[in-house]
Amino acid sequence: RDDSRYLVIPADLHQDFQPCAGIVQSHSGSGAWLKPEDPERSFPPVSDLLLIEFQDEFVITREVTVLSKKDQSIFVSVPRKSEKESSLLAPSTGRFDYRIEVNLPVRVKTDWVESKDAPPKLARLTNLSRGGMALLAPNRQKYEEGQEITVRVVGWDHPVRIEAVIERITPLAGRSKNKLALRFPDHIDVSQR
Repeated sequence: RDDSRYLVIPADLHQDFQPCAGIVQSHSGSGAWLKPEDPERSFPPVSDLLLIEFQDEFVITREVTVLSKKDQSIFVSVPRKSEKESSLLAPSTGRFDYRIEVNLPVRVKTDWVESKDAPPKLARLTNLSRGGMALLAPNRQKYEEGQEITVRVVGWDHPVRIEAVIERITPLAGRSKNKLALRFPDHIDVSQR
């Protein structure tokens, strides 16, 4: 595909090399033109290359041959061999972000469901990622999937308030608690998370 990005390394890994990133400029039935993403880093000076693509929780490796060169760009063959495998770096759950395990007391408010003066519900924050977080809450507390809540971390010098939406509620067997899977709303950008 045009504009696809690949990590480019020699097919023979038993040599000194510096990996670089390549972007597909154009492609046809016989191959594709790649240019280096960083003009300061040229492609390895060998004829057989591996193009490595990271796609969700998979790594796709394609073995190609350099057929032609023009300035810094190279024209590579259609892949001789392709391999798709689960990434060893991606969590086995297929999540896009790593979760950080924590154990922090939090207070939960659902102002639009309860009266403004209702006391906050106490829970524990158990993990956190860029996409959301998980809480352990007593099962006597009532929550609904899709409900918007505000979580406040207790005990920090500067209180942190976090808006979230309940994705899933899972009762924990043998315990009087529910696990709440929360996601951050779309209007919270990645830098705020």
